[in-house]
Amino acid sequence: MEVRSRGIKELSELRSIVNSQKTVTTKRLKPLFDEIQRSYIQTANKVKSQKETIKKINSNYCVANSKAARLSVPVQTHEELKKAH
Repeated sequence: MEVRSRGIKELSELRSIVNSQKTVTTKRLKPLFDEIQRSYIQTANKVKSQKETIKKINSNYCVANSKAARLSVPVQTHEELKKAH
């Protein structure tokens, strides 16, 4: 979260520069752009990691669900049991 906050801080600083249309040096802009890029990359990596985790959970759920379906037996009512005997 801290990285994201830093990225947002840099974005707002960049916006204020653009809004005031100041002449600004590349030396000042480069660190802002670098921090914004790092923030986006870290956010993208977190999203990718979460996606992989969800994929694993879904896969495990499907396997467990499949095993449960194979193990299940139809429940017989009292009437069905009486007819069977």
